[in-house]
Amino acid sequence: MPWVWLRKKMVMPNAQHSPVSNGEPLSVTTPGTKREDTHEPTAWYRSTFLLGITGSLMLWLAFPPVAWGWLAWLAPVPWLIVIRRQSPGKRPYRALYVAGLIFWLAALQWLRLPHPATCIGWFALSAYLACYLPVFVGLTRVGVHLIRLPLWIGAPVVWTGLELLRAHLVTGFL
Repeated sequence: MPWVWLRKKMVMPNAQHSPVSNGEPLSVTTPGTKREDTHEPTAWYRSTFLLGITGSLMLWLAFPPVAWGWLAWLAPVPWLIVIRRQSPGKRPYRALYVAGLIFWLAALQWLRLPHPATCIGWFALSAYLACYLPVFVGLTRVGVHLIRLPLWIGAPVVWTGLELLRAHLVTGFL
């Protein structure tokens, strides 16, 4: 099973293992030195907020007025990166909530146009709908990391379930 091999490699970071099943290390570095073939992830990859904003921006670009519909297929990828990470960072769900809030404020900005009083409803609806992004990431992380579901099964099941819940909870909103 390749995932077991990857976990063993993660447990022993100083040894570079052969892909052959014997598991003997090819080379071992001393604890104080860095291997040259490893690199630290860049800042945008480590930041849950930047990944959340990237996904939100891509999803917003998929809707009118820009209407790049093909981008909707790529928009969840940054969120899936957050799901796959072992440690999502500091306060990840707050950062994802803010990213979701920014998306919904931009996507539903037309609600504020009829009358200035509708700004309250626009913000309230956006704040409610923003809850679904951190819930999606949290429930999918539970499925992937605790229940050991593959990401390609867990993410669509949770997404579809949350869409169904959103369509019927609190009078529904599609």
